[in-house]
Amino acid sequence: MFAKVIKNDVQYAEYSAAVDRLIALDPEPDSEEGAQLEVLSVLLDDYERRRATIELPDPIDAILFRMEEQGLRQKDLVPYIGSKSKVSEVLAGKRPLSLSMVRALSSGLGIPAKVLVAASASRTEDTTEGTQAIDFSLFPMREMARRGWLPNADRPDRDSLISAVRQFFEAPSTVGLGPAYFRRRYHLGGEIAPDMYAVHAWLTRVLLRSREQVAPLSKYRRPDDVPSFLRSVARLSWSEQGPRLAEEFLSKHGILLVVEAHLPKTHLDGAAILNSDGVPVVGLTLRYDRLDSFWYTLLHELAHVTLHLSSPDDVFVDNTDDLDELEAKEIEADLCAREALIPRAIWRSSDAFRRPSERTVREFAANLGIHPAIVAGRVRRDKANYRLLPKLVGQGQVRRAFGVGG
Repeated sequence: MFAKVIKNDVQYAEYSAAVDRLIALDPEPDSEEGAQLEVLSVLLDDYERRRATIELPDPIDAILFRMEEQGLRQKDLVPYIGSKSKVSEVLAGKRPLSLSMVRALSSGLGIPAKVLVAASASRTEDTTEGTQAIDFSLFPMREMARRGWLPNADRPDRDSLISAVRQFFEAPSTVGLGPAYFRRRYHLGGEIAPDMYAVHAWLTRVLLRSREQVAPLSKYRRPDDVPSFLRSVARLSWSEQGPRLAEEFLSKHGILLVVEAHLPKTHLDGAAILNSDGVPVVGLTLRYDRLDSFWYTLLHELAHVTLHLSSPDDVFVDNTDDLDELEAKEIEADLCAREALIPRAIWRSSDAFRRPSERTVREFAANLGIHPAIVAGRVRRDKANYRLLPKLVGQGQVRRAFGVGG
């Protein structure tokens, strides 16, 4: 098979199938099949990188085109969008498409989901009237008080809690938050929560804690070589103190790392955001207290920081179990994180991938200079089998490294 640079999805699918067939043959690395496997893996990786930056058609134009093509009227979109008023708002660009709308329109009208996702990739809270549009009683008040986030909540009655929550958010004299904070653009990677109130609360807590950190910080400058920067972070994983070393390394490069447990009814793993001083902050929940999850989530958020985070109005929040890889920035962050941890060019032809065992995983990790948990986690994810290699993923080791409870 003569391999060429991949130019379309059909060719991509063909090469992917060829890779699967070669993997099934389990060729030796120095054989003709082994060399072909390595070449095809590189070409697939190159296409995935280029695909992440392809400009897509405007989602509304795509819907209008399909309506004209099929002779549909606005009322015909009600089953997909929900009501006549919602249809009008979506087509006028006044309402973003929700995930359920994207799925329904993609299935019902045959519009590729990756085109429609562009409309919902950046979801902004509707708070044009400032905090008057925020119902403070809908925040998880009692949980916030239980965690000590609301020091002024002396009494457990509802009015006192609401007042304490309001003060928690309206503290511009100390942390620069206030009504403008609620007008940030939220880029949601995966399904995060039924509503955004708990997400707002968690992010505000992360921002408050970022202002409390006293470690000396260098001014952040975007790395000239982002892949090399991310690989430098990944190599810190080899040490038993890797998570702490990563925190110190990032601090020296002007990036703050804050660990704060997620709130109930959210599925947050991490976030990337600028605080009121303009300092990049990576927030991690350690929802899964495993080293493999920690390093992937950290690298994913750092990819957002180094590639996408340029405005204080932008917030990236991710559920790494359910990343919407049709959204261009999520594709790019995912690819950068995976490549920094384990280069694809050598992954699919490695014994760790083809014949995963404790020995092959440890040997491959040692050759790359990374923790075996990262390799074990990649095996489990790629093979969609989370029962594999349970002793190697570093269960219970991250919170211990940071000295936080379960």
